[in-house]
Amino acid sequence: MPLDDGKQDLRAPYGEDLSGIILYVEGCGKREQARNANSRDVAFYLHAGMELLGEHLGPDRACRCRHWHEPSMLLSFLSQRCVDEKAQQDPLSVRPREGKGLRMYWRFQKDYVADLVNFAMWADNYRPGYRDILTDLAVKLTRGPDFVQAVHEATYQYAAKGSEQATIRLSLALMAGPAGKTSKSPQRSRMPTGITSACGRAFTSRP
Repeated sequence: MPLDDGKQDLRAPYGEDLSGIILYVEGCGKREQARNANSRDVAFYLHAGMELLGEHLGPDRACRCRHWHEPSMLLSFLSQRCVDEKAQQDPLSVRPREGKGLRMYWRFQKDYVADLVNFAMWADNYRPGYRDILTDLAVKLTRGPDFVQAVHEATYQYAAKGSEQATIRLSLALMAGPAGKTSKSPQRSRMPTGITSACGRAFTSRP
């Protein structure tokens, strides 16, 4: 899918083809949805959301939101007002060229949150060193001589190294939330309904 003009100049992974990751963005038909998923405007709002995830779920958690959000709710800091505020501080130097707001791309806030979760869980968002650790552990689990020891090492490394990353903390929190069946929609099959329902409640209570 062709990228929006100038989007390829953004740093990875924002400059990459996101049409298979961003599934809830608005559009009349699949082609327009894919085009919107690869727009600079959508990259702008995804980056703002990732910044908020890092601030609230990272190892040095510090809420800098000027707008109040319910602290007992896991993803309440991803409200439209908080995302818009963070977007105006965006260090990517990416601004919506046509003045379109977040609602022009996501009709409901839960759709934005679901796409952001999809994007955050994308392997390209993991730190390179962490991906290398996971690859090495996968080899040990499948080919190593001591399966039990490999399992112990894998769980330790996942917890120890992953706890430094907001995306891993998010995945653990979502796994601790309500589970659900996978969506029946083929286009949105990547997102379990348990996660979308959690996003719909914005979002789910902290474990």
